[in-house]
Amino acid sequence: MLTAENQCELSLKDLHNTQVETTVLQDQSADVVLAPGSSVLSVTCRLDVPSVFSFRHNSRDFTWRDIRGKSRALVSNRAAYLIPAGEYEGAITITTHENADLRLQLMSYAGFVSSSQKDNLAMGVFYGLCFSLALYVLIIGRNLRDIRFKLYSFYISCAGLFFLVQEGQLNLFFPDIVWIDSWHVSIIFAGFTVFSAVLFITRLLDMHIRWEKFTRYFLIMPAGAVLVMPFLSVMAVNHELSVLIDAVMAFSTLIIVAIVFCLVCYAAYLRVHTAGIVFFALLLVLVAMVFRVLLTETNPFLYHYGLILSFAIESFLFAIATSERIKRINENRIAAEDEAGKDVLCDVMNRRGWSAKAEQVLKLQADKGGYLCLLFIDLDRFKRVNDLHGHQVGDEVLKVTAKIIANGSRETDVVGRLGGDEFVALAHFMKLDECKMMDNRITQRLTDFAVRTSVGEITVNASVGSQIFEQSPASVSEMLRAADGAMYKQKKSSAGAHKILAD
Repeated sequence: MLTAENQCELSLKDLHNTQVETTVLQDQSADVVLAPGSSVLSVTCRLDVPSVFSFRHNSRDFTWRDIRGKSRALVSNRAAYLIPAGEYEGAITITTHENADLRLQLMSYAGFVSSSQKDNLAMGVFYGLCFSLALYVLIIGRNLRDIRFKLYSFYISCAGLFFLVQEGQLNLFFPDIVWIDSWHVSIIFAGFTVFSAVLFITRLLDMHIRWEKFTRYFLIMPAGAVLVMPFLSVMAVNHELSVLIDAVMAFSTLIIVAIVFCLVCYAAYLRVHTAGIVFFALLLVLVAMVFRVLLTETNPFLYHYGLILSFAIESFLFAIATSERIKRINENRIAAEDEAGKDVLCDVMNRRGWSAKAEQVLKLQADKGGYLCLLFIDLDRFKRVNDLHGHQVGDEVLKVTAKIIANGSRETDVVGRLGGDEFVALAHFMKLDECKMMDNRITQRLTDFAVRTSVGEITVNASVGSQIFEQSPASVSEMLRAADGAMYKQKKSSAGAHKILAD
């Protein structure tokens, strides 16, 4: 018979008839250790005021039975029952698939509501983070057509759903759906989380390319097995087999995380892009997994919240890593485009690259007005240089010519080599005088200029055809034809003469 007020006496008996007794006081908590299998927890209370008896029931199936007095189940992410004032007696049958600490709390109704609101708010922020990151990365990565972004979104979504089921927030919206609280539903989402994480990380760091066979046999296939195990657990013929499958899944997951962590360490050592970020993120998850699987009774807080906290940080770090990946992809794409549009010999644009940039300059003049100045440059008697001194010397002359044109132009001007000994320079000015200044400057520098080559100094001259456009030409081709014509007129004219043809 209870003599103290506002407390509950607890008596736990498991399958082996091991009995443990403890007491939980008002606004305090008490811990009991559950062995795998079914246990019966007897609850005997004497209360001055109605109070809430609660515990976290994730990964545990339970039934509550009133023996004396009538309790009322509350809608909460926890198993929570409002116990009436006076004497009460009830029994809870709990089935768990692992050794686990069960923290039982006895709180006033107002205290319980306040605590639940804070917990749900914190978890709501966490879920918002997960699904916002998943959607954000999916949207920004859609046009890049890179599977890494889809895998990141898939992984974060699976993990978010896993925690949503495990933490019981779905009970707030669907309190009458029993399967939402099922341990099997929780581990099914856990399996998807492990599988999607392995796919994402191996793709992010290109492990499937660097270590193809090892990744396939020691990561992808084991992760696939972990994905299947929850379904095997559901179909297990007895509870003991289900518990065994769940234990194998837990340790397999820990081993997979350890293998991935080791590979990421090696990738970081090799200075693989973003491997350092992934290393730190996985380190946090690995520590949390150790507390979750091996050190289950060491620290109840880390056992329950460690994985959530580590995943929240990991989500941010993986988002950063994915962002860096996007940046690298864009840089590689731009570099590839630049490389495709670049003349390797002269370090200026080739015809393809120059034409693309020239289109942009045409649009700029159409929008802002002003003048376009196009110089078409052709080396005089360049074939003779090749015939007398060889193509190596000819290449040296081309390089110097390109450098003179580039140095005589602004950074915003478009300089290119169309092929052979033909060069072009296109500039946009707001004043006509600026066009004439650029024309004169480059023409003077290309008139009988000396080139130091491997066979000595050679004097070279270039014919420069200039065309100024006050109105935007219809196309780049039309613009080139006009400047080409001006260049040939210049080449045919007397030495030193240079005619500017205004459009």
